[in-house]
Amino acid sequence: MPDYFKSPTFWSLFLFGLVATAVLTPCVIWAATQLGVMDRGGYRRVGVLSRPLLGGLSLAVPFVLVCVLGYFEPTNMFRIVRLNIDPYAFLVLAGGSVAIVALGAYDDVRGTRVRYKLAVQIGVGVFVSLSGFTLNRIELPFGRLVNLDGFLGTCLTVLWIVGITNALNLIDGVDGLAAGVALIACFGFGVIAMQKETTFVVLLSALLGGSLLAFLAYNSYPARVFLGDTGSMFLGFVLATIGLMGNYKSQITTIWFPAILVLGLPILETVLSMLRRFVQGRPLFAADAHHTHHRLLRMGLSQRQVVLVLYGVSLLLAGAGILNQVIPKGHYAWWVPHVLYGATIVGVIWGAGYVNPPESFKTYWHLRNQSVVLRALSQYAILALSGRRGVANATDIFHAIRAELGLDFLSAWFEEGPVLIGSCGAHSSDGSDLTYLDSVERIRVKTASGQHIIIRFRINKEAMEHELDAIMACIVRIFENAQISLKNIEEEEKAREEAVLWKEMLEAGTGCGGGKKTQ
Repeated sequence: MPDYFKSPTFWSLFLFGLVATAVLTPCVIWAATQLGVMDRGGYRRVGVLSRPLLGGLSLAVPFVLVCVLGYFEPTNMFRIVRLNIDPYAFLVLAGGSVAIVALGAYDDVRGTRVRYKLAVQIGVGVFVSLSGFTLNRIELPFGRLVNLDGFLGTCLTVLWIVGITNALNLIDGVDGLAAGVALIACFGFGVIAMQKETTFVVLLSALLGGSLLAFLAYNSYPARVFLGDTGSMFLGFVLATIGLMGNYKSQITTIWFPAILVLGLPILETVLSMLRRFVQGRPLFAADAHHTHHRLLRMGLSQRQVVLVLYGVSLLLAGAGILNQVIPKGHYAWWVPHVLYGATIVGVIWGAGYVNPPESFKTYWHLRNQSVVLRALSQYAILALSGRRGVANATDIFHAIRAELGLDFLSAWFEEGPVLIGSCGAHSSDGSDLTYLDSVERIRVKTASGQHIIIRFRINKEAMEHELDAIMACIVRIFENAQISLKNIEEEEKAREEAVLWKEMLEAGTGCGGGKKTQ
């Protein structure tokens, strides 16, 4: 096995990633702040302070630059890579990264619907597959290989890339978590690739690992910048594609089983999220606040403790992946990585409270039925607030939301202005009742047009945690998807004022004898 730690190329790429990201991150923070691309919190975000997004740009720029240089090879640094992989792989990585980063940046700046994000991600997955990196077989536990035909291989290639791209996005809810887990994955990939003598993966893992190490100095708690969708989706795409290309030989592409182990935490989070939403009857891609890190925070752990616990989980899973590669098939210790992986997964599920939820089966059935009702309500409310003909006006729909969800009051307004969208009900406290004020919810959502809406409400009954989450999810879905804008609200307000003025003028004219009185 080559001694990569003595390679000038290895250390040059690691240091380039480290220095480039360390220099670029403050520039990205300044630019995002000036452009107003900020994460101002929300009901799913743990932090409440405003932080700049687009941090992923400081990771993506050096990575894409090195990939382009790796293809054109002006420095002759990657000559050894060309012995075991098609140099076109560099361009595939660069092109796919640019598309994913552009999608993430647009989502951070303006916001976009899930269906559009999935469409672009699927397109990128198809691009990777058509570029020649289509799964021909899958490596299962204990070394068994399953061959795939062309169509099935393409579908699984796209599923793998799209799944891991979004998996990193799911765990990006606590300062430093997604970046740290990605760094540990780079370490695991790098060590496994050294054992397999896959220089391509070793060098790119060193480059990305250096960048992540520098970025964590800005992203660890308390974070000065967030990855945003720009960074989390970029990291997911790169790790997924590296895992795909890592065993590319003689036009045969295999997903490493060790790669699946290394990415165990994001994959587990994705599976649990899909199952939870399916059981509760919610849309599979609807965000919520019940991920593993949310659960650990509600158990009383601090942000730093949550991150350290999940770093430990990632290290154990990466260790299982490395041991799976190191221990030869048929060795008496072949079972160790599988037991380590299984025990770690069971520990996460048990420790985070997934296996002993307080709700009974009857409660789950009630939640599922409630979700159906709330989804119908949200669809109707979206149409009404979007100004569709044939449905109730905004005032009526605010009253309907309040009545259906059992709220004392509901009000919403654009943060920019501020400009009131609608309100119904009233506070029943003069501000001296602190217990009442503590029960008032205040959440912030981002519309598809990139504007922020502040929503305040209070539930008029004692609600369990899962009920409060369902109500919040319904309200957020309504205001995130309704086609309302600050400009439209201001125009409607102006029209109402003009209508009132004309009515007053007409009444004044009638009162002065200007109109003909009828019997």
